[in-house]
Amino acid sequence: MFFFDGLGRKKAPGITENRQATSGIGYIFRSRLAWYISLFMGIQSLIYYSLISWLPNVLVDYGMPKENTGWLLFLIQIAMIPIMFIGPILAHRMKDQRLMATAVAIGMLGSIFIFWHYKLQGIYVAAVLLGLSNGLSFSLSILFFTLRARSTANAIKISGMAQSVGYFIAAFGPPVFGRLHEIDATWNYSFYFLAGSIVLLLFAGWKAGEATYVAED
Repeated sequence: MFFFDGLGRKKAPGITENRQATSGIGYIFRSRLAWYISLFMGIQSLIYYSLISWLPNVLVDYGMPKENTGWLLFLIQIAMIPIMFIGPILAHRMKDQRLMATAVAIGMLGSIFIFWHYKLQGIYVAAVLLGLSNGLSFSLSILFFTLRARSTANAIKISGMAQSVGYFIAAFGPPVFGRLHEIDATWNYSFYFLAGSIVLLLFAGWKAGEATYVAED
């Protein structure tokens, strides 16, 4: 179905809405809440990409046969699946999502601590914990796009900013993690880097999880 504009030209439904959704996006970068959402998106991706890239090397250095490291990564991926379905349901039922962001940080810190301190002891517990926390963090970061917007147009703008800024931040994860290993062959500095990132993730998640909205232009 079509309708006509003032000049008698045919226009498809949704053109006006789409133009509104993509115009005036600059104001979103002045929103503190949008930056918290972007930081949460970026840091959770940074942690995930760092570990997926370097964890096999870490485990081999700890004494795990190289052929077994792939199965551990597979376990992490499998553990992510159920929480990515359950997480959004729980998030929508909560008054705000600050406790969920806290659970993400605790889960990540717990898995990182096991990998760093206990090495291969409890490795599968650490893998499941990492999968659950990463799955929840990804789901939550995507949910913030809509939970913190009063309109579809604003949700699109938040999504555009968060993914642009977020994946830019995430790109630094694997190189920094690997570079720190060159400085300290024990991987300690690399895990300290992730632990510090998780603290920042908690801060951003706590702010993004508050029951408020990104102001519209």
